[in-house]
Amino acid sequence: MSKLDKYNPEIAEKVRSGKYYKEAWDWYALKYIYPVSQRTLFIFVTLAAITVTVSALVILYNFYPLKIRVPVAVNIEDMGLDYARLVKMQVPVKGDPTVPVADYLVREYVTKIETYNFKQIDRHLRFLSQFSSPGLMEEIQKRYDTRNLDSLILKYRDHTTRTIRITQMNVTMDPLFDIAKARQKDIVLENVLYHAIIEFESEEVNLLGVTQHKWQASMDFNMSPITLDKTTKTFKKLDFVVNSYSVRPVQ
Repeated sequence: MSKLDKYNPEIAEKVRSGKYYKEAWDWYALKYIYPVSQRTLFIFVTLAAITVTVSALVILYNFYPLKIRVPVAVNIEDMGLDYARLVKMQVPVKGDPTVPVADYLVREYVTKIETYNFKQIDRHLRFLSQFSSPGLMEEIQKRYDTRNLDSLILKYRDHTTRTIRITQMNVTMDPLFDIAKARQKDIVLENVLYHAIIEFESEEVNLLGVTQHKWQASMDFNMSPITLDKTTKTFKKLDFVVNSYSVRPVQ
């Protein structure tokens, strides 16, 4: 009789029958092998679930485009004089993008012509020269000419800044032009005449304090409709030229 039979006959019997080695292997597998396999399977399933979820979200986003981004090129004499930027605009899926673009350009034009900052005069004049007719630009330059007693530079110099806040704006198309009908008949409109009425509040700030006024501006401008070139499949360049501009105080 062996010592194992003497002190632990049950284990001795399992050793002789081979059951001991089988139980030892099952314990080892349960302790070291199965957890690794389970973790690997869990990681694989998790990654697969994430991949499926992300793919579903991407497909869903592309399947329901709530907004369509349409890039529009605007004619500028020298792109190096200004910096390019992207502006988001709310345009209905089946709407005409010309209208919101016209509203944006009108706001930018009025802001540049009515605000004053001594450090930004050159930049504002470059913008205005790009989108003003020659006759109107000559009038605008007189507003800054120091030989003019009413010059903005002589009035404000570098001690006063003037900012504006547009409160109301109404842009209407000349009744002689109808972009929708022209597109239905495949008629290309090179330029459309618009009229705009803009109400805004100005604020002049200097060492003496703050002065506020209300104004109404009126402007006429030509703008080409945003159209797709059927040959090149690209949007034609946008022309925007202001022909007249006037402003008066509002009581």
